[in-house]
This record gives sequence, C-alpha cells and structure tokens, in this order.
Amino acid sequence: MTTQNNHPNTPYQLPPRTKRSKPACAACRHIRRKCGPNCIFAPYFPPSQKKQFQNAHKLFGVSFITRTMERINGREHRDDAMASIKYEADARARDPVGGCCRIVLELDQQLREAEDELKFVKQLLAFYKPVGMFEEERKPDIK
Repeated sequence: MTTQNNHPNTPYQLPPRTKRSKPACAACRHIRRKCGPNCIFAPYFPPSQKKQFQNAHKLFGVSFITRTMERINGREHRDDAMASIKYEADARARDPVGGCCRIVLELDQQLREAEDELKFVKQLLAFYKPVGMFEEERKPDIK
C-alpha cells in the first residue's frame, strides 16, 4: 500500500501489519531479554509485578530461581515454589532484618496465646459444667 506523506510526490511504503506480541514479563524486562513462549517467569511475574520480581531477584538471584524452577516437576509444585519465593522476597523487602522469620515468630506467639486462652476456657467450662447440669435437672419439663 503506497501512501503520500505531507510532501507531494513523495510516496512511502507503510510497514506490514504484524501481530501484536504480548509484553515481556517483569523478569525478562528487568534482565533485558526477549520473553519467549516458554519463559518460566512469565506465568509468575507478569509485567505489572515489576517490584515483586525485583524483590525476588535481590534476595535469590535469577540463576537460583531458574535452577529451582527447572528442578521441580509438575505445574502445581512449581506454583507453590514460586509463591514461596515471592512471599519470602516480599517479606524480606518489608522487613530486611526479620523477613519471614519474624512473621513465623509472631504467628507462633499468636498460636501460643490462643492455646493458652483455649486451655483457660476449657477450665472454666469444666468448672461451670457440673453447676449447669444440676440446674437442668431442677427445671420442670414443659412441653
């Protein structure tokens, strides 16, 4: 298709229409490589998750993540592994000193507090249960 530009008598060729390719994933964009159809990062780091990839890259490095993903068989296991990598990297970015360890310690403390509370409530129930049983026996049976 030949078209005229702003200058009369100067024809030029329009480039052929090409399929619009999908944008590179955040990982490929960060390391400046072409994002192919078999990119192991694409399902886990879409272009919108640039910061998450930067966190994972800073903590683990691209080669470690790549080796880890290549060693894992099965999509479900890969999904779980990548979710862990992303979670740990984001936790370390939020809390550079504690990271996931601090989260685990806080959750462990909450669990101990909940177990202590449950133990206390069970003791209260054991104490008041006999009292409640006697009161039920004294109530008249009204139907």
